[in-house]
Amino acid sequence: MTASKVAWVTAFAGVLVALGIAVSASGMIPSLAPHSGPSPPAAGGAGNNSSTPPATYSLTFSETGLPNGTFWGVTLHTSYWGRFAPIGSTAPYPGPGWNGSTTSSIGFVVPNGTYSFRIGVGPVNGTPYSATPENGTVIVNGTNAGVAVSFAPVTFYSVSFVETGLPSGTFWWVLVGGAGVGGWTPTPHPAPSATPAGFGWNGTNGTSVGFQLPDGTYSFFVPAAWTANGTYLASPRSGEFTVNGSAVSVAVSFSVPVAYSITFTESGLPNGTNWSVLLWGGNCWGFGVNTSANSSIGFAQADGSYRYLVPDVWTSAGLYQATPGRGSVTVNGTSVSVSVSFSLLSLYNVTFVETGLPNGTLWSAALFGHGPGHSSWASSNTSSITFSRPNGTYRFGIAPAWNSTGFFTADPSYGNVTVNGTSVTIDVTFTFSNYSAGWQPSAAVPSAPPATVPGTAAGRSN
Repeated sequence: MTASKVAWVTAFAGVLVALGIAVSASGMIPSLAPHSGPSPPAAGGAGNNSSTPPATYSLTFSETGLPNGTFWGVTLHTSYWGRFAPIGSTAPYPGPGWNGSTTSSIGFVVPNGTYSFRIGVGPVNGTPYSATPENGTVIVNGTNAGVAVSFAPVTFYSVSFVETGLPSGTFWWVLVGGAGVGGWTPTPHPAPSATPAGFGWNGTNGTSVGFQLPDGTYSFFVPAAWTANGTYLASPRSGEFTVNGSAVSVAVSFSVPVAYSITFTESGLPNGTNWSVLLWGGNCWGFGVNTSANSSIGFAQADGSYRYLVPDVWTSAGLYQATPGRGSVTVNGTSVSVSVSFSLLSLYNVTFVETGLPNGTLWSAALFGHGPGHSSWASSNTSSITFSRPNGTYRFGIAPAWNSTGFFTADPSYGNVTVNGTSVTIDVTFTFSNYSAGWQPSAAVPSAPPATVPGTAAGRSN
């Protein structure tokens, strides 16, 4: 193969990968994919269970606008074909799939039917091209069919976000989302970095954030800017803009909003007990977790609606539950107070008692909270594992156990348990399973993790 042919085949493979089409290990035309859908219809569109192949027709895509020798491709699909399959002109029945060329036309041989298509082309000497139409449908009905495709270089225009109000040197950034060239939809970068990307997001310590974008409608989001003087909010913080043949400028004004206190005051906890409040929402400003050993926890927030969560508190005396444990609060030009009452819950034992394991064998149980209290797990080489829980419904799991003699499975290995004013016991039976009779671990038997309070282990009785 000549060097020029190697070059365009390599480019061909790159385009196929970009279009989501697999390329064989040789880098050449992939082998025919297996046919997993129903049989194609016969000529005239009706089903045909006979061995006579259906009549086929030429479907030709003709392009204008690309520089001579540019590789481009067409992906073709029809509803009766279960998956994409490459086209080969020598195949007895060339099903729909893809084809590509460095000439001005791309051909398929297909039976009657309705076909969807997508046009693809990579950048030409660094310049992206767009196709019209980029995608669509074409009907083959008893005669040859064709689709005219026009390519044009994509023109980019400057889009600038210009800010006022931030202290000099403050870093700020902008997220932009929208349809890009050739149907590509960018994924905005989740956070700024030292090397800002041109399309998706961009940031600066100056007063202007810039993008180069083709015609289209885009959405944007301007996050809060954090400074030593406080948190600055953008206005507008989100919206849309349209690029239509000229540059676009979006003005962004930053300011520190007036903050009002949100105070949570608790009663019922022993003096000096740590408790916490999680607050989020509003304008994504000042949210987080505050913890205190005092009776009050405060936040400074701008106007807006917020959600809060007050977790239960474990102490040496037991579990304290907050009322309300969650809710919402609205700040509207004044400070807000929320009263939280903690009450000590009665705890009851949830005990798992095993039989069937040799003395000294380590086993584990987990208890997942569907009510108040922590989810936790514990291990023991005795016959029982005990958790302390308030009323509620819990999910449990019993892990398989190993020792030098073999592998043991638990029955039940999982299930639900309800605590309702009294302690509960669950009997667990372990059964020996010889390695050679079934699953065998491929690595050394793992060491067991330490027990997690409030799970405890009792003495073995068997």
